[in-house]
Amino acid sequence: QLQRRLEQEHSDIIHKLDEQKEKDTTRLLTESLQRKDAEFREELRRQEVIMMDRTQASESAATASTKARHELEDLLEAKNNQLEITRKEFLNQLEDTRQELARIHLDERQVETAVTEARLALLRRELETQSAKTVDRITREKDHELSDAIESVLLAKHQE
Repeated sequence: QLQRRLEQEHSDIIHKLDEQKEKDTTRLLTESLQRKDAEFREELRRQEVIMMDRTQASESAATASTKARHELEDLLEAKNNQLEITRKEFLNQLEDTRQELARIHLDERQVETAVTEARLALLRRELETQSAKTVDRITREKDHELSDAIESVLLAKHQE
């Protein structure tokens, strides 16, 4: 009977130790999971901050690009307007020169030569104007392509 009682007590102690071990294991696993959860949440918060910073940087870059494009378009328009004014002034000077040559009764051939030379100069000037306009147009197109590419990259970054 004593031996049964000892075996029962031994069995009870082992059972209590198993229960305590199970409780300790559960507590340790719970603490470990809570630490991992806290670490995960902190990393998630850091990633959100990084994404917000990237988003703000992307929006700032897009705003700066748009502003630069508008400034460039304004500058190109002003340059084209100035070129047109210069062309009109040159045409007026050409007409004044033709009238002056006619007034001083130069030989018709001399007048035609002077007018032809003036027309050649005007054609050279118009060719330069057209070249400048072509460069301006190509620059605007490339700027739009660059802006579209930047916006695509920013959108892709934002979607990440």
